[in-house]
Amino acid sequence: MLSRRHAGEVNHYFTGLFFDMDGIEIIGIVAGGLTTTSLIPQVIKTWKSRSAEDLSLKMFSLFSLGVLLWLIYGFINKDLPIILANLFTLLLALTLLFFKFYFRNNDPAASAG
Repeated sequence: MLSRRHAGEVNHYFTGLFFDMDGIEIIGIVAGGLTTTSLIPQVIKTWKSRSAEDLSLKMFSLFSLGVLLWLIYGFINKDLPIILANLFTLLLALTLLFFKFYFRNNDPAASAG
C-alpha cells in the first residue's frame, strides 16, 4: 500500500501528465494515433485469414521491444503522446506476435515443411 506521501506523488504524476497539454502535444497525439492505427489493418487481415505466415517474427519481436522502450521513456519523461501511442502500438504488435504463434499450425507453408 502506498504511503500518503507516495500516493500524493503518484497523483501529482498523473495530474501533470494529463493536464499540462499544449498544441505541440496535441500534434504528437494525432501523429501517434495515425502511426498506431496503421497496424490495425494488419491485425484484421491476419485474424480474418488465420495466417501469419508473411509476418516476420524477428521484425515484430524487435519492433515490440523498441516500442516497449519508448513506452518506458514516455513514462519517465511524463510525455503523454509517447505513452498513449506506444501503449496501443505495443498492444497491437503483441497481438500480431501472438497470432504468429497461434496460427502457426494453420499456415500451409509451416505444415509443408
